[in-house]
Amino acid sequence: MRSVALEAGNGPLSEAACERVRLRLAANPPRRIIAICREHIGDIVNTTGALRTLRSAFPAASIVAEVGERTTGVLEGAPWVDEVWARPKHQGLAGKVMNISRMRAAGFDLAVIFDDSNPHVLHARLAGIPLRVGVWRGRRYEGAYSCAAPYRTDRCETRENFADLLGRIGAQSIDVRPELAVGQHHVETADGKLRDHGWSGNTPLIGLHPGASLPEKRWAIEKFAAVAGGARSQGWQPVIVGGPDDRERGLEIRSLHPEAIDLTGKTTILELAAVCRRLKALVTNDTGALHVAASQGTRCIALYGPTDPVAFSPWGVGHSVVVGKCACRPKSEASCNAGCMAAIDTQQVMGCLMEVA
Repeated sequence: MRSVALEAGNGPLSEAACERVRLRLAANPPRRIIAICREHIGDIVNTTGALRTLRSAFPAASIVAEVGERTTGVLEGAPWVDEVWARPKHQGLAGKVMNISRMRAAGFDLAVIFDDSNPHVLHARLAGIPLRVGVWRGRRYEGAYSCAAPYRTDRCETRENFADLLGRIGAQSIDVRPELAVGQHHVETADGKLRDHGWSGNTPLIGLHPGASLPEKRWAIEKFAAVAGGARSQGWQPVIVGGPDDRERGLEIRSLHPEAIDLTGKTTILELAAVCRRLKALVTNDTGALHVAASQGTRCIALYGPTDPVAFSPWGVGHSVVVGKCACRPKSEASCNAGCMAAIDTQQVMGCLMEVA
């Protein structure tokens, strides 16, 4: 109700506020833009289309993307940004003050906040950035926004909310399709790593991503191993992918199926994207690799437990979304007892894999 009232009034969600911003941007196009983004790999993958649209809307501007320190590799070589700033996960007060000072010194005239974490707009205001637009979650600091889009949970957290924001500031031809700057050298390196681990180049590949940021979002190792065995029975080669934090889980699966190729911790983000191009399908928890694969047109069997498959949906068509059922309502990582992921059956996933692959 509060969001509706603000849209109808004169607050940052109102048409009047957004019209003022559009007029200012039309009269004085920004020279320096900071795009303040989220910190997880999947979120940044799903922000690439918004960054591309921002570049199209303001082609003469210098655009800096600020992202979480672990996700800078997502934007490697991206032509939509001129510079990437890494934001430490744990800044502390001193780190936040330094970041505000850095923004002030950079002379930005527009902050586009592709994040619903409210303090970002406060930092932009303290940095003296005159126009501040973003997605507002409905809590503090609404007065710090020049214009805002309401955070909505009934659509994709990133792509659709960001499209709404970009439309409110006057962007045309909005296209939030994720895109990564995968070069030929990434493809050649990825193919080389697959061959070094025994891939002939002819056997169809099925990817397995067993990791996730939280234990409650992870499907059981023995079930991933069962899918690896099922893939082998179909004449497919299982490939385990993931980051350095997934190494132990990759080794556990390979101990049960030594024929599996284990690339966990052995690829960069863009090399992972190149590997995904070679896959018939990827079986994955709700994690960054899901969105990396989807951005490459790879079909995914996406396993969801405590997270909402609408808010965190993969881009594109042809995916198979498997939602674990449990008594937890509403879905919440905070209150999850992992029963939802345990409820996902191996045969159910194999059935989806047979349809997708």
